[in-house]
Amino acid sequence: MNKNRTVRFTKVASACLLSTALLLAPTTSFAATDAPGTLFRDGVEVNLSAQLNESTYYPQPDKDPYKEPAQYMTVQTKTAPMTATDMIELNTNGTNALKLKNGVLYIDIDGSGLAPLGNPQAQAYKELGFTDDVLDGTEFKQEIRWKRIYNRLQPRSTQHQWTLTETHGVSTANTKEFAYSVGAEVGATLDGVTGKISGNISQKFSTTTTITNQTTNTVTDTFPAKPASYPYNDYRVAIYQKEEVYTVVPGEKLTRAMTNLAAKLNTSTANVYPTSFTYTTGELRPIVTPDQP
Repeated sequence: MNKNRTVRFTKVASACLLSTALLLAPTTSFAATDAPGTLFRDGVEVNLSAQLNESTYYPQPDKDPYKEPAQYMTVQTKTAPMTATDMIELNTNGTNALKLKNGVLYIDIDGSGLAPLGNPQAQAYKELGFTDDVLDGTEFKQEIRWKRIYNRLQPRSTQHQWTLTETHGVSTANTKEFAYSVGAEVGATLDGVTGKISGNISQKFSTTTTITNQTTNTVTDTFPAKPASYPYNDYRVAIYQKEEVYTVVPGEKLTRAMTNLAAKLNTSTANVYPTSFTYTTGELRPIVTPDQP
């Protein structure tokens, strides 16, 4: 990154059931363009090694400032099979009524917790294809991607100060959705659910995800003007934020059962689908056109 760049973080309080401490970084100066790059993780500056900084895992600046940077960059995709202990949620015609585990449908009728669906309803669903082996071939998918949240061109002779507000973490309202997207069963309360989510992610994808409360930061950053040797009239500044996308990929039998259920409900197949969730992390990756493209 460029030298003499300063960064300021302002934390905006947000109430949430899940809690974690947010560390704030002081005003900081950075090394020249050819030095190890920088990442911001939950407001803390992390200096990357040269090898990591140049890897395809992190967004890289293009040498041409007039080339529009990608809106999304998917850098890693993994899949994992569903197990007998995994529970997923089926959205049915705009509701989140059905839960499915090891071929058994569950429902929470009175808010006291999940219970297996009894007859005659269970038999009716079996006739639609929700049999004991309905989850055969169904998988979980994890995609690591970077989303562009800031993008500007700046005249080469002037510094560029930018300010953005970013939000990361998960809200209480979305915690169940996150849990079912990775197969974590949720009880009558949310007690211990973040541990289940993290555990399922680690077990299925061999990656570590720290689940935090939803927090909003205002970030201010200044890039210096370009040197006289810089060959373009403008330079580009872009900021990316890392997201983790979790999806249930239905197998053939679950797809057929959902299609039959949609027909029974007289609705589109688009209205019957398993839960997915995009977890926005606190990792920011600023990039700027190099001084010597």
